[in-house]
Parts: sequence; structure tokens; C-alpha cells
Amino acid sequence: TIMVSLPVAIGACVSGAFIGLGIRGLKSDQDLRFQQQASEVSSAVATTFSDYQLAGLWIHQACRSIGGKAESLDEVSGCSRKEFRELYDYVVAGDVKFQSM
Repeated sequence: TIMVSLPVAIGACVSGAFIGLGIRGLKSDQDLRFQQQASEVSSAVATTFSDYQLAGLWIHQACRSIGGKAESLDEVSGCSRKEFRELYDYVVAGDVKFQSM
């Protein structure tokens, strides 16, 4: 019975050790994958925010530098609807998605 029990006990111990190492390695791999994905998402959000900020500043500056005071309801701070629409279409063509009001 010792001849049968000893190999079974050694096999069970070795199997347990392999399972333990596998679980620890899997957890480490999962943590590394999560950190990489979190870093990529964070970078994408920061880049997108910069794109929107730049587009907003660009539109604001373009409309301010076009002219002086508005003379009708079709102009806002010197930027006519036609001029704003051209600028809007140009910005939207650059994959910056927003809505004008």
C-alpha cells in the first residue's frame, strides 16, 4: 500500500504546485494586460480631449479675427453663418465630431 500511496501523494503535490504556479502566472499576466489597456485608453482620452480643445480654440479665434461687431442676426461676433459653416465642415472633415448651436 505504501508503494501505491507514495506515488499518488507525490503526484498530487506536484499537480498542486503546477496549478498554483499557473494561477499565479495567470494573475500576473492579467494585471499586466489591464495596465496596458488602461494606459492606452488614458492616452486616447487625452489625445481626443486635445483635439476638441484645439478645434474649439481654432473656431473661436477664426470667428473673432474675421470681423468686428455683428450687424445682423446672421452674424455672431463678425463671423457670418456661411463662414462658420465652411469652418465647421472643415473641422468635421478632420474626424472631430461635435454639434454647433
